[in-house]
Amino acid sequence: MARLAAALVILVLSASVSAQTLPFKLVAPLSSATTEGAASTALPFGSSVARHVMYAYDGSLVDYAAPMRIAAVALRCDGATPGTSVAGGYVFTLNVSTGRNPVNALSTTFLANHGHDLLRVHTGLLSVPAPSVGASPNAFSLRIPFDRPFDWDPRNGPLLLDFGYSASAPAFGGWDVGLNGAPIATTIGLPSLPNPSLRMRVRNAAGNAAALFAAGFAPLSVPLPGAPNCLILHGGEVGLLAATITDPAGDGSIALPLIGAPQFDGFSFRGQWWILDPSNALGIVTSDAQAYTARWF
Repeated sequence: MARLAAALVILVLSASVSAQTLPFKLVAPLSSATTEGAASTALPFGSSVARHVMYAYDGSLVDYAAPMRIAAVALRCDGATPGTSVAGGYVFTLNVSTGRNPVNALSTTFLANHGHDLLRVHTGLLSVPAPSVGASPNAFSLRIPFDRPFDWDPRNGPLLLDFGYSASAPAFGGWDVGLNGAPIATTIGLPSLPNPSLRMRVRNAAGNAAALFAAGFAPLSVPLPGAPNCLILHGGEVGLLAATITDPAGDGSIALPLIGAPQFDGFSFRGQWWILDPSNALGIVTSDAQAYTARWF
């Protein structure tokens, strides 16, 4: 098990979203730039089980108070107790946003901490080379490049890093690898009230395949007979909401518009995709599952 130092490098593409400048790096906390930190953690990548982990970085930690465009983040192994190598392939998602709550008042409901600018910057496999160890501090060698840059203004709230990590399973539920990899449940837009454009999305499903989105309330973790590593992840109290045909890349979505009714504020449910996929005896592969809470923003 590896232990990662409680320090982060933010790789800034530009110092202003309106004016290009030379790329540079920010260390959070700045006091750990050249000094070993006082703490470390095995989460998320040093864990042998699935994790859902959120980190919050206040602007004061980086001693920088101007808008920036972030292209990547990087972690380093702890100098005192680095543990075993973290080299390998990791399947995870990383969502980032400007936090709505101060770092000392985060909600245990992760979605309630995210701001309007919530952006998924990584999903799927990341191959990590053997990290640099033996120094104090070590180099920031575990680099996570963003699929899309994220604009953060530290004056508006903390930077949130929301990891959903799959060891043998994702943060909520089980990944089952099908013809196109591990199907991932996500959204296009946020479950804010109202949001007439909200869509439930599946990625990495089999291409040109029927994909069904089902919803429920009670959390489950029940093996699906005939489909190794597939799990039924909610009670299905709502049932099947809609179906779609994925594109050749295995991407598909269905509309789930949310009306602006006050009685729906705080309404929570769970969703999971079921994809017709001949990669197992049952011919069905399930995605991971997502928990959704509708909120007024």
